[in-house]
Amino acid sequence: MILRLFMTMCFMALAMSMGATAQAATLDGIEGTVLVNRGSGYVSVIYATQLQPGDSVVAKPGGRGQIIYEDGCVVTVSPGSVESVGSRSSCKTTATFAETRMGVGPACSAG
Repeated sequence: MILRLFMTMCFMALAMSMGATAQAATLDGIEGTVLVNRGSGYVSVIYATQLQPGDSVVAKPGGRGQIIYEDGCVVTVSPGSVESVGSRSSCKTTATFAETRMGVGPACSAG
């Protein structure tokens, strides 16, 4: 019974981590001219907008924006840089206290 509960918890944690792989991001904090390319050319953006993996974001001189991932990671888009939106944020992720104390997460093993 305990082994079954443990395996169920491991499966749920693994499923949740896999579901987070294709996370979206939001472009916000837009100042000046910021452009987004979704694969068919750059378009000017003036309000917060959803971004998908593969989108590219640039800021013209005097422009600035922030790519905010669902995990809280914030990537600043500055003039002269091209930021590509990934399926995961570029910030280092760490396990939460509950994951490390309870043994929940992708590293679960029954042995």
